[in-house]
Amino acid sequence: MKYYNMIKEARTRYNLSEEEMWKSVKILDDVMEYVKTADPRLAMLTEVKFLDITNKGHFPLDYADEIVASLHSSGAKGKHWTIEQIDSTANKLGLSFPTSATNGDKLFAFNSFWHDMHNNGDTEEKIFTDAYLFYFDDADFEGNSKPWKYYKGMIW
Repeated sequence: MKYYNMIKEARTRYNLSEEEMWKSVKILDDVMEYVKTADPRLAMLTEVKFLDITNKGHFPLDYADEIVASLHSSGAKGKHWTIEQIDSTANKLGLSFPTSATNGDKLFAFNSFWHDMHNNGDTEEKIFTDAYLFYFDDADFEGNSKPWKYYKGMIW
């Protein structure tokens, strides 16, 4: 029997409390910690499927922070811009974000774009503006997270 069916049946048959439901989720969480070590790719794909549902296609900040920390390009690794720097620079340049954009969306978008473009001779402001135009001022965004869509496309 699959865990989904076991939990669903137990919830109905035994009238499990919310606390008991969370205990069952914790067991699966513990298993996922093992999977992260045993099969990191499977763990990442599972996390993305889960986050797709729970975060409605947007980056949660802690997950974006993990992904950004792992970014690398020639001569650079990890976070180039913090959320505070992103918001401050956007404000200085008169750029506003769609209301649906999360801090996680912004953190991933600007840092991943910087890693792709920082060696091409452009200024920081140009890279920042281009990242904004690509990820947030585009018809593809339409309330969904274009950064999340691109991330999923990279790992699938």
